[in-house]
Amino acid sequence: MIDHGAQFFTVQDDAFRSHVDEWIEEGLVFEWSKGFNQSSLHEPEARQMPHYAVRGGMNTLARHIAAPLNQIQVGTEIITITEDDGYWILQDKRGQIYNCKSLIVAIPAPLALDLLDAGSTRLDDDDYDALARITYSECFCGLFWVDGRVTLPDPG
Repeated sequence: MIDHGAQFFTVQDDAFRSHVDEWIEEGLVFEWSKGFNQSSLHEPEARQMPHYAVRGGMNTLARHIAAPLNQIQVGTEIITITEDDGYWILQDKRGQIYNCKSLIVAIPAPLALDLLDAGSTRLDDDDYDALARITYSECFCGLFWVDGRVTLPDPG
C-alpha cells in the first residue's frame, strides 16, 4: 500500500492536540519524528516539533473522523461554495445542491478561493488575503517500492 496524501501532520492548537492525544491512545496515530534536519526547515523550533503519522495512512484517519457522519458524498466535483445565514451551500457539476453547517475544504488554496468566488462568497479580508498569498512551486514527486534495505537517515 502506498499512501499518496500527506505523510505527517503537526499540532499547534490545544483543541486539536486533545483529539491527537485520543488518537494516540487508540493506537491510530503515532509520533513519527521530531522534525527534520537543518537543511529541511529554517526555524529551529519547527525542527523539534513532533510530527505525527497514521497507522494505515492518512486515509485511515479521514475514515475515522468521518465515521459518525450521516452522509458522505465521494466522487463529486463541486463547482461553487456559498455561505448563507450560517449554512454552506455547495453545488456540484450536475447541479445537485448540498447544505451543511460545517465545511472543511482540504484542497490547494487557489482552488478553494476559486470555488468561493464562483459562489460569490467572500471571506473576511485578512483570511482571504492570507489564502491568496499562498503560492505553490512545481516539483517532481515519485512513489517508489523499495525492494531491499532502506539506508536513509532517521526519520526516513
